[in-house]
Amino acid sequence: MVTAGLFGVGFSGRLANVGGTATSTHLSAAPAVVPHPTAKATPAVGAPSAIVTITSQAKPYWLLPYTLAWSIAPTNITIAPTNTWISVAVLDVSLIGSCISVYEAVGPCPTVANLSVNSSVASGVDSYSLTITNAALTAGGYHNGVLPPDQFVVYVWVTLNNGVSNVTVGAEREPYLVPANPTAGFIAPLMNVSVSTGNVTIGVNYTGNYITGAQLNIYQGSATTDKLVYSQGLYVPGGGSIKVIAGVAWVVATAGSYLETLNLTTPYGDFVFQSTITVIAAGETVYSNSSTWSNATAFGGASPGAIAAVLLVVGLIIGMVVALALGRSMWGTPKTAPAQAWQAKPANECSVCHQTFATDAELKEHAKTAHGM
Repeated sequence: MVTAGLFGVGFSGRLANVGGTATSTHLSAAPAVVPHPTAKATPAVGAPSAIVTITSQAKPYWLLPYTLAWSIAPTNITIAPTNTWISVAVLDVSLIGSCISVYEAVGPCPTVANLSVNSSVASGVDSYSLTITNAALTAGGYHNGVLPPDQFVVYVWVTLNNGVSNVTVGAEREPYLVPANPTAGFIAPLMNVSVSTGNVTIGVNYTGNYITGAQLNIYQGSATTDKLVYSQGLYVPGGGSIKVIAGVAWVVATAGSYLETLNLTTPYGDFVFQSTITVIAAGETVYSNSSTWSNATAFGGASPGAIAAVLLVVGLIIGMVVALALGRSMWGTPKTAPAQAWQAKPANECSVCHQTFATDAELKEHAKTAHGM
């Protein structure tokens, strides 16, 4: 039974199931998004028809960007840019529970995007494709520019006009669209750091659509073929960013290098994230500069407390030396104090009779004549 639909005409049921092909032939109107010239009566030519078949793999989950491919088998017309119009319509199914398909009597699903393929039409070519991207689906602002993790209906519409009449045919798929790959990180211990032997807390975070599993493994070495020393499932149901701290600590007994892997499982593929961890013996000092890590102690194996005490004494000594030098530069060189009055001795005084003379020569003459000196 024909009913009114989003594109002018439709049917009371779906075009087809997932991965199927369906056609609709009418003489009135093509999809509203596909313009075409008015049909002209040419009795010598029959009405056109065609079958559209989606040829890309029928996966239930499409990780964007996804290349949708299809073929067109026309009758009574040869495909050409002047008589063939192609578009891909993407509608959101899950957002409205009562909405199943564009042909439902309750009303069409909300349109996410209409993508034109007209620029690709070439004469005599019957196979086409379109790469569907997250950017193309959100460019119109649907759902505030963020594609929801829903089920969608993807229609391929082909309109043909051979001068006798117009025909619109199509095929559909009903995939779950995934906007981007999952992401993950290591939060305990952090990526590429050193930890001490003993009980080590393990924690991760991850985000993505339709994640069904998260498995963390730690290998003693640098490859997944090395000895497995720790394994925990860290999957927690939910959406958005997930943070999980393992309930079981990693008991590390041996120093060395370890490889940490987190495997996220999804219906559209598995994604592995890796981190390298360096384990040192308990009690050793770990320090870092701008580019490297080291487990060597600063003073030949001295304890951290002893090192701190030595550095404190050295700092005090250096501080005193600097203060003394600064004081000298500010105060200058000290001068000899002048003689006090009680320390003064009269000039040219005879040491025997204490008689004074005007000059040193007179004092010497006096000492010679008076005292035989």
